[in-house]
Amino acid sequence: AIAKRLLWDGLTTSVADMARREDPLFAWAGRQPDAREGVTAFLEKREPQWRMKASTDLPRDLLGLDGSKR
Repeated sequence: AIAKRLLWDGLTTSVADMARREDPLFAWAGRQPDAREGVTAFLEKREPQWRMKASTDLPRDLLGLDGSKR
């Protein structure tokens, strides 16, 4: 969901602004439990058991969904 949002925002945002937004978003994503679950599931050759939901668990402030300009 984060990558999809960045893709759409990138259509109307400068490369420099997008680079500033991507770093904290991908750092946040890498610290979440689902990041570890995805890698573990891949290594164990099994389906991942995702716990997070895009509708409730994404960082609205980092995505600019809280009304702030990012």
